[in-house]
Amino acid sequence: MAINFLNNLDLNQNQVKNFRVDVSGSAPDNHGEGSLWYDSTHHMLKFYVLDDGSGASPAQAGWLAVRDSADDLYLKNNANDTTTGVLTAAGFTTTGTWTIDTSGGATAGITNINVGDTFTDDDVTIMSAGAIKEKIEAYGYATSTGTVDTSGTPADDEFAKFTDSNTVEGRSYSEVRTDLGLVIGTNVQAWDAQLDSLAGWTAAQVTTLGTIGTVTTAANKMIYTTAADTFAETSITSAARNLLDDADAAAMRTTLGVDASGADNSTNVTLATVANNYLSISGQAITAGTVPVGLGGTGATTASGARSALDVDAAGTDNSTNVTLATVSSNYLSISGQAITAGNVPISLGGTGQTTASGAANALLNTSQGTALTIGDSNDIITIPGDLVVTGDTTTNNVTTVTTSNGVVFEGASADNYDGTLKSVVAGANVTYTLPNVGGYVALFSADPSTTAISATVAELNYVDGVTSNIQTQLDAKQAADAELTELATMGSTTAAALADLTQDEVQILDGATLSTAELNYVDGVTSAIQTQIDSKQASGSYITGSGSLSAQDLTDIGNLSNTNTGDQTVTDSTSTTSSTTVASATAVKSAYDRGTTGVTNAATAQTTADAALPEADVDADIKTLSLPANTTISAFGKTLVDDADAATARTTLGVMAASDKVSKLLEGHASNTTYNIEHNLNTTLVKTTVLDYGNASSGATYAIVYPEVKYNSADSVDVVFGRAPGTSQDYIVVCERMPAV
Repeated sequence: MAINFLNNLDLNQNQVKNFRVDVSGSAPDNHGEGSLWYDSTHHMLKFYVLDDGSGASPAQAGWLAVRDSADDLYLKNNANDTTTGVLTAAGFTTTGTWTIDTSGGATAGITNINVGDTFTDDDVTIMSAGAIKEKIEAYGYATSTGTVDTSGTPADDEFAKFTDSNTVEGRSYSEVRTDLGLVIGTNVQAWDAQLDSLAGWTAAQVTTLGTIGTVTTAANKMIYTTAADTFAETSITSAARNLLDDADAAAMRTTLGVDASGADNSTNVTLATVANNYLSISGQAITAGTVPVGLGGTGATTASGARSALDVDAAGTDNSTNVTLATVSSNYLSISGQAITAGNVPISLGGTGQTTASGAANALLNTSQGTALTIGDSNDIITIPGDLVVTGDTTTNNVTTVTTSNGVVFEGASADNYDGTLKSVVAGANVTYTLPNVGGYVALFSADPSTTAISATVAELNYVDGVTSNIQTQLDAKQAADAELTELATMGSTTAAALADLTQDEVQILDGATLSTAELNYVDGVTSAIQTQIDSKQASGSYITGSGSLSAQDLTDIGNLSNTNTGDQTVTDSTSTTSSTTVASATAVKSAYDRGTTGVTNAATAQTTADAALPEADVDADIKTLSLPANTTISAFGKTLVDDADAATARTTLGVMAASDKVSKLLEGHASNTTYNIEHNLNTTLVKTTVLDYGNASSGATYAIVYPEVKYNSADSVDVVFGRAPGTSQDYIVVCERMPAV
């Protein structure tokens, strides 16, 4: 069963490797804009787009796919229809027009797609593989497959230089610069920060700077312009320099020692004597009057007065000389009396014949210009604010920048904006995309790799050639390298066969064994189970409290009782037996002692041993009633558990929780809510939260674990957050468990 994630997964820029999208013969029911699905029926990767509401036919919503097959680029819609745009090496297989959408504001860029085998040498045409191949072969480079002789022993990080048609020689950076005639300091200028700043200068700025450099300078001289980009030298005194470096007029007056306050009237201003002078002076104020005719004026302050003074058309309607128009073909001027009326200037007289800018542009550009039309020169920048549609062929030289925020769109016969787009990410620095000198297809990423590039070489990538199944799955099935396994590989066949006969339990016993070889050799000669033999023996130093069997040595250990018999002896409380194979117990000895019979010494020794035994009152009551199977060993952990005072302490020892430490809550979907607060009242933030599928009020419930986001906002509640609001027919069970203290 698939794992249900009910919120977004943020991988924090980590990669998703070795995964597959939804593979099915039919589209998944649960999808949205941007969903991916691999159509196993038609063998295509598809993505889902929404209708933009433009009313385009067919509707733009649905599954779209791009399939590369048999040298054809199939641009397919949801119905797997390939007849609306198939681009092959020979051109379009169906009737239609491919256009470039520049609605995003691009003013220049790719405007043509060359689908033939003839190379178009311009900067606005995308070439087909056949055209690129034709151009490469035109330069004398073969595009067929073959081998390269590397007898020139190229090394890592060196550049390849063909010394003949199939021999490569390694060349270092310095050797390549020498080969290309680009030796720094000899052929080219080394990088310099100041030169870097000069690189941004315009041609006019460079010309101006070069002209200044031709002027010969000397002490106390300055450069000044005599015309545009023409400079000369003149003398400048120290006093003049002191004046020129002043920041304002007040500082200059201070330097000159005149009128520091700026209101100096110490020297009277006078007017030179001029006949009919129109200027007058009063104090320091000069007043201008009407300029007389004798001094270049009109002697009047009105137009009529000026005409009278100048004796020119006093009435303002001079018709003394008739005005006529010269005869001109297509004349745009007409005359009536003294009134000349202008019409539209025709193209033949230097006009456009139109009254609007758009009409003028169409009139000029729709008129045949012969074989070619040149706009501006190589220094001009032509800007077209709107869209540029070219219905014929275009030739563009030296594309330096293609600016488009939406990428280059490959459009089919149906202008649905969803056939193919070539885009570049916004790079943090200049990057170069270079197509390899081989025929084939360019691999695509399913996600943006950001700035991470493939570091593997072609040879390294070819290592996967011939792999028939998932590499990681095969690796996971192999035994990891281990020093102990390496050591086992050096064993003889007999030893290895003996180890192979061991059971799992026997291997685990050996794995935990700490005994030495000498200790292990103690079992040499054992013919039956050691533990069974040990269990049948009386422990050394233990005491017999009832009837049983004792060996001769055990009797000696008890108290050196007088006994000359060998073999097992019978212990009895009786004081009247005379059997040579019966030994008196401590009770019998004490009884005999009390009666003054013999054996007092031996009885005293037995009494001392009995007094050292553990009194019954000191034996724990639980131990008395504890019943364990034979040969049971209690571990140190078991002793700790047995010693626990109550159930709560035992749960703590075992790491289990009480029923009160676990809370289950029902979460009912409301279609609009994405966040649900769950109160568990466990009074701790150490809470493990698990969400289970509960169907619709248990109907259809799978009880599978699902994965929304869980936020801990207090000691008594958590928030369960879904990426999309669960519907009213979707419920969940939320289980909160108190975790043990860290």
